[in-house]
Amino acid sequence: MAVSERQRREVFDKFEEVFGTETADVVMQMFPRVSNDELATRSDVMATASLLRGEMAELRGEMTELRAELKGEMAELRAEVRTEIAGLQRWGAATVAANAVAVVTALVV
Repeated sequence: MAVSERQRREVFDKFEEVFGTETADVVMQMFPRVSNDELATRSDVMATASLLRGEMAELRGEMTELRAELKGEMAELRAEVRTEIAGLQRWGAATVAANAVAVVTALVV
């Protein structure tokens, strides 16, 4: 039920008469003016809920895509790291062998 400005004023006047101006002002501030175009109807709420459900479904789909993308990139990174480690191990073994040959050569000479 919409309250007219006249009805609102009558409520204020009655509160002012019984409780005083300050209390009447406080009560009226607790119940601010709301025009009918600011009120949400049941259909407004249902439409908003429907939109939100659609947005949530879209976000879930995007999250699934991102998760799959991230898993793929992590697998690629894992493979690259393993390849690098294997290369470093070969390089390290070759370096150790070369150092051993250098030491033996130095001892022999």
